[in-house]
Amino acid sequence: MFHSKNQDLAEMTRQLQQLQSRNIDLETDKGTLDRLVARNLCLENENKSHAAELNKRSKRDKDLVARNLWLEIENESQTAELNKLWKRNKDLKSDGRKSINEITRLLVRNQDLETELEGHKLELDELAKRNKELEDDIERIEERRGRADELGVGSCEVGQEAGGWR
Repeated sequence: MFHSKNQDLAEMTRQLQQLQSRNIDLETDKGTLDRLVARNLCLENENKSHAAELNKRSKRDKDLVARNLWLEIENESQTAELNKLWKRNKDLKSDGRKSINEITRLLVRNQDLETELEGHKLELDELAKRNKELEDDIERIEERRGRADELGVGSCEVGQEAGGWR
């Protein structure tokens, strides 16, 4: 019986040591679990913070996408306006070239008309000179007629005397 009690005691001691060892393991596991729970809480808070940041970024991304879309539309509108202005500028340049060609043609025509006018002025000067000569001839003839009448000479002779009939 004694032996049995010793064995029981030894068995109980061994079991106690196992329980103490197991208790130490459980305490260690509990400490690890507490650290893991704390770490899990930190990670959950970090996750919530990241989720909030992602929501902010998502909202900002949506705003940027909307702004980008608006800018694309504005860019297309301005590109269309630029194309209209480019075409208008091209048309104006073409009209300008046509106007320059027309002005050049008119300047050449004006020069031709001025040259023609100079020719007509020279003709008029010649005609005026000829007219003056004829007026001078008529005046001389009339003077001679007047003298011939005074002298009683015929008008045909006066015409021949004045330089002949022209």
